[in-house]
Amino acid sequence: IYTFSSCTYVPMRGSGDSNAKGFRFSSSKCRTLSLQATGAIASLYIIMSFLTPEKEQHAHFPQNHQRVELSSGSGPEAPRDSFDDQGAFTIPDPNESLEVFLRRMEETGRQLSNTPLQANSSAKCPSIPANSMQKAGFPNTVFVTSSSAGFIRLKKRLEFEGSIWDNLVPYPLWIYHENSWENMHNRPPLRTEELPQADCFIDVFDAFSGLMDYMTKAGSVADQFYRIDGVRSLSDNIMDGKALIRKVAAIAHATSQLEDGSILIWADVDTHFVKPFDQRFYDFVTGRDITYIPEIICRRNITGATDIYSIPKWCQDFKIETGVVAIRVSPKIRGFFKQALDWYNGGMLALAQACLKDGEKPAKCSESWVRNNIGMNDVFILDLLLHLRKDLDQGWFANRPFMCVEHFNGVLGHCSACIPDSPVRHSLVTPFYVEDYIIHHHSAKGIMTLLHDPDYKPPDSKVEDKDKIRDREMLLPEMWGHQNHLDPRPACDDNRLRADCFHSIRCENEESLKTPMHEREIPLALY
Repeated sequence: IYTFSSCTYVPMRGSGDSNAKGFRFSSSKCRTLSLQATGAIASLYIIMSFLTPEKEQHAHFPQNHQRVELSSGSGPEAPRDSFDDQGAFTIPDPNESLEVFLRRMEETGRQLSNTPLQANSSAKCPSIPANSMQKAGFPNTVFVTSSSAGFIRLKKRLEFEGSIWDNLVPYPLWIYHENSWENMHNRPPLRTEELPQADCFIDVFDAFSGLMDYMTKAGSVADQFYRIDGVRSLSDNIMDGKALIRKVAAIAHATSQLEDGSILIWADVDTHFVKPFDQRFYDFVTGRDITYIPEIICRRNITGATDIYSIPKWCQDFKIETGVVAIRVSPKIRGFFKQALDWYNGGMLALAQACLKDGEKPAKCSESWVRNNIGMNDVFILDLLLHLRKDLDQGWFANRPFMCVEHFNGVLGHCSACIPDSPVRHSLVTPFYVEDYIIHHHSAKGIMTLLHDPDYKPPDSKVEDKDKIRDREMLLPEMWGHQNHLDPRPACDDNRLRADCFHSIRCENEESLKTPMHEREIPLALY
């Protein structure tokens, strides 16, 4: 719904068609205004057509869309087609592409946001001194991580075993802490002296203005999102989006600090460093915009793949694991993480409202990788955008080598990729395992379970009652437990799967359900 002065502008829907056919005004007064406005715009267009050089009149007109010029004025701006850089927006077309639909959701989300997020350029890390890696001809490389004070202190009790400080890295290590949040909740802030290594120590809430309001403002887009039945989450204890947006904000801020061509290594705080990066590592990651760990149901069927569009279509609905990510800094990748924050700050709410409402839904909502990623955890938002952004050169880290031996060929579910059997030029998957350099201890001992699950206290974790955090702003709404929020895509080695059914957790209870291994995508109805 858009506002035209004091009038309401609502989508019209055709019979039997889930896409908007156009728009109508909600009252006769507004319809009169709309006719007047249409006449004025038409007159203006005729005048401008004589003043505009012919070669510019048809520039950047998206196919199958109507171009409408907007002048500045009161009220929210109508959604823009991001492919049009001439200051125009496009009226949704029933045949619009999936990409245009998602761009439209993104723009609609900007209007839903009531807490603008902006990187703070005054919050800076020190300049990076040259190190032995740079002297060897490798690019400038920085490790970045973030965490709460409570989780870091828990790791400290374990002498930092299984953490980023388990084996100190020979690169600058930037720590994004959350001391503003700790102070607000009367908890002792983290001090630099508590850490074995911290070459930059910066408050993520100082790095991004508006982030604290996003977390605490009643009725924020996050608060609204978690009230919608059917949204995905990886936690039944907190609004995980409010926790994971801090991670994406840290990455976005760090990319704004680094020069183009630098390599940013995001490493979750529960990773540990193994050995310095060498030529084969840099040869791969410097040739891609972003390299990450995938989780796919067809890991044995991707030999020869050079990008995500050359893997079998039936396993296009892959998941991602964001514990280790290599990022080649550039204007494009800075824009990507800004876009991710836009999806946190309204885009995902707009998509949830469009796809999970009662009644008729846009047809594009039935795309499995769209529906299954309607969540605010970073793995959902980044996964959605990695599918959407065809301009990004993406690479996949091979991961978990023990799962790639012949003995485990029969393991089912969304598993990590293995090293390709035969080398291929510009391979999608690395010719090495990421564990050769960094190990991610992703398990039930992560921060979500150790600090936010009130009943989970494994004896070897040294978790104490005081570690369990129950911040009011993070708690899920009361109706959460009565709704369905499960991601149907199974984890690797899920025991509910069968040899002929391994794409959905429904395989356990529906013997007739099969995984269709053919060239088209798996329909959402089979999830």
